[in-house]
Amino acid sequence: ELQANLSGFRDRRDRGLAGTRVAGDGTDASLRFVHRGRWNASLLAYLQSRAFASGFASANDARTSVTRTLDQYSVPATGTGGRIELSSPAGSALTLRFGGDWRRVSGETHELYSYVAGAPTRRRVAGGAATTLGAFADARLVRGGLTLSMGGRLDRWWIAEGRLVEAPLQPGALITDQRFADRQGWAPTGRGGIAVAVLHHR
Repeated sequence: ELQANLSGFRDRRDRGLAGTRVAGDGTDASLRFVHRGRWNASLLAYLQSRAFASGFASANDARTSVTRTLDQYSVPATGTGGRIELSSPAGSALTLRFGGDWRRVSGETHELYSYVAGAPTRRRVAGGAATTLGAFADARLVRGGLTLSMGGRLDRWWIAEGRLVEAPLQPGALITDQRFADRQGWAPTGRGGIAVAVLHHR
């Protein structure tokens, strides 16, 4: 069985002050292959895209004048990923499920700030990316009113491309130019459980 999905949204809001409009757009797409049989299997690939913009302003006590303070004019983000899973048929005393998944997210923020006489004087750009690759396994055993379950997963994660750059809009030297060191590591997790069904007779 082949399953496909495509969806999107568009959102526009006004927070009641000049220069504080909020805009959001998003698109989601996925493709999934499902096999049912002695062993069930699924294979998934997906894409998520987001775009965001927001303005900020301050008002005087009488709310008769408004001063813009920040313009996040472009905040894009993208997520891509995939997942594969195998599982034994439901209904048997012992059910097994195992597989792996991968996901990468990246994003940026573009901002105008430090307003003087109603006009921005500086621009800020920041962003980065994170990737996770993991494998998991779960088992459940049912014997009468007793259910035993256990599972675990192991993830390898990376955080990369972190940066923060601030510059004047007029020609001049950079105010901030930070490049953050890439980081990576392992993250194991596990769980176990037991459930007992108690019957009451009258």
